[in-house]
Amino acid sequence: MCNWQIQEPLVKYLNLTSKEFIGEVDSYDEWSDGIEAEKIFVHTKSYDTFRRESTLFLFGRRGTGKSALVQMLDYEIRANKIQEYNYSRIINQEDAYHEFAIQIRNSPLRDSPQEELIYTLKKKWLWVIKVSGMLSLFSDNNIPEVKKLKIISYLKSSGLLKGKKDKYKPLNILAESLAAELDNIDYAPAKVGAAIYRLGKKLFNAEFEDAEEQLYELLDTEKKTAVVLIDSIERYYIKDKVSESVVASLIQAMLEIYHNRSDRLFVKAAFPSEILPHMSPSNWGKTDDKTHIIKWNFRDLTILLAKRYFKTIVKKSATEKEIDYYSEYDHSLNLLYKYFPEKITSRSNIDFDTISYIISHTQKKPRQLIFLVNAILTLAEVEKVDFFNLSEDSIIDGVHVLIDALFRETLHVYEQIYPKATQIVTRALIESESYFDYSELDVKLKEVNALLKNEAELSFLSKEDVKRLLLESGVLGIGRDKHKLANNKNILIALFEYQIKGVLTLHNNSLCVIHPMFFQVLRTNTDMNTFIYPKPSDEEDIELLDSAMSEN
Repeated sequence: MCNWQIQEPLVKYLNLTSKEFIGEVDSYDEWSDGIEAEKIFVHTKSYDTFRRESTLFLFGRRGTGKSALVQMLDYEIRANKIQEYNYSRIINQEDAYHEFAIQIRNSPLRDSPQEELIYTLKKKWLWVIKVSGMLSLFSDNNIPEVKKLKIISYLKSSGLLKGKKDKYKPLNILAESLAAELDNIDYAPAKVGAAIYRLGKKLFNAEFEDAEEQLYELLDTEKKTAVVLIDSIERYYIKDKVSESVVASLIQAMLEIYHNRSDRLFVKAAFPSEILPHMSPSNWGKTDDKTHIIKWNFRDLTILLAKRYFKTIVKKSATEKEIDYYSEYDHSLNLLYKYFPEKITSRSNIDFDTISYIISHTQKKPRQLIFLVNAILTLAEVEKVDFFNLSEDSIIDGVHVLIDALFRETLHVYEQIYPKATQIVTRALIESESYFDYSELDVKLKEVNALLKNEAELSFLSKEDVKRLLLESGVLGIGRDKHKLANNKNILIALFEYQIKGVLTLHNNSLCVIHPMFFQVLRTNTDMNTFIYPKPSDEEDIELLDSAMSEN
């Protein structure tokens, strides 16, 4: 097959829409659609770390399963499957969060010194967290109402209850209260202090203090703990003081709750790790020992795929015990080899382990793996290929048929950090070689330089910012080892930023490598004698790679 054919999409399938055979890419949809997400959940080391009382901040790239970890922890607490916590409540109010930020940005509050704005917002976050703790305790029918009368009274008076049911979410109430006070000041800066004071008195009144005291007393006497789980918002506007202050104030509020953990109230929050290099709130350094960054390895992704394939394709009525059998890596691999070809011959004519081949076209994100396998099965269905005997062609073509969607999804999150990120990356690397010397990168960026000069919203970006975008997004990596095979082919192992904690740095001796996931959209001029493989991260991955190198 010619090089140009390899990088062109399968034209006859341009209108193909992927079906959700092994699950959905949105974890919240999965937890409500009957797939029994708790049965196919993979208990990774990241989940064990997230459960710890000392882990407050969870960072992960978009699609790495932050929401799934939050959902599973909430489920296991409610099902009494873990000992660390007794109550949980998820705050997942993206619309209210943005409303909160918008109200501040469009009011005189935005002109406050950042430290004052953070302090003001911290008190609002504290209110949200503590009231969420009250709501979780209120829901425990085993505690007589007479013991929680102050909590019930406050929740009703603040509009959070309607009879015996939750009426509104705390973040909504906060946004509404803030809006009401800001509307009263006619946007006169001199009146901002009075508005914030009135809001504070409204939220932290004597009735609230009584309810807060009863919350801590009940947790102490019942010997129970409550955790508030604040789920991630995928996109942050981080180039302005308001957005940074919203995040910084949440961090300060969480640290304050943790310092008072003798009250038996805990809070955890998930953030997209894409924002990490771009935000530096003053208290960031205090979070290092309380932070965990999600990183998936080959082993865990194989288990995830096997559990899902077994539950959704092989035996939809499978019990939790039957599914749990595939929590062992060897069992998972054996299952997949029953239905997937064990080896495939890549388009560059290199024999490769099938599961390794599929995963190498992702950034080791569960969401991307689920999407690609759904695409494989969708194409197999169209071509009338048996799901219990998938062919090499169905694997190879299925990996590429909808891979352009992963390109858009990956860069979408960066649009709020680097405006027109997708356009910048495309201009920089369209029809580039799959790997090239660092000295050639500046030449490739000439087209981008023209874009930066002509677009007003991009004027703050420099050539170095573009290089950082290419690395941060995982489109570009750095070549590490090139292994020559017996058949005169090569395997080039490359390191990408999503694989490591910290950042990669390009220098004069760097070999720049484009990730295989982006070849098709960028119409990459691929070296047909070289297979690019993201650097293995665990023993299982290394073993399969070594096997491929010895067999070719």
